[in-house]
Amino acid sequence: MGWPQILSGGLLTAILLILSVFYSRQQIENLRLLKSKTLLEPEDLKYHRYQLVLRLSSALLLLFLALMLGFALVFLENRAQDLANLHDDGFMIPEDQKPFTEFYRWFWILFLLLLLMLVVVAGVDLLTVRRWGLQKQRKLLADRREMLEQQLQQIRRDKEVYNPNDDINPWDLK
Repeated sequence: MGWPQILSGGLLTAILLILSVFYSRQQIENLRLLKSKTLLEPEDLKYHRYQLVLRLSSALLLLFLALMLGFALVFLENRAQDLANLHDDGFMIPEDQKPFTEFYRWFWILFLLLLLMLVVVAGVDLLTVRRWGLQKQRKLLADRREMLEQQLQQIRRDKEVYNPNDDINPWDLK
């Protein structure tokens, strides 16, 4: 394993760890703040809790990915590269190395499944935010429509009380 692979792998692992810790702490703080907010409507409270769960799970998935990447970089890559070089030279992989190759294969399958889960959770979060925003927009429009209807009714009532024929016409005064 060369220096570019070590540096890029270490940098990627560090970035993933930093992001997962940062977002985990941020979501835990948001959860504390959410518990203190009692003025939210029940549907808003449910939405915000669901959003926190999704984002915390995303942060945990990032943490697992970072740990797996670091583990692979430190413990697996040299041995896997040696086996790959051996295979490239035309030699068969020794039988005593078969368990390692199976472990290595399943390790990366698990890594990719976790990555897929992260993408799915992020997509669900995005769709949830969109759906909640559309619901809020519809509610605001309905409230506005109701307010305008009430104002229109008030104007009509005021118009019925006001009779323009009862007024004194200033042109008739001499």
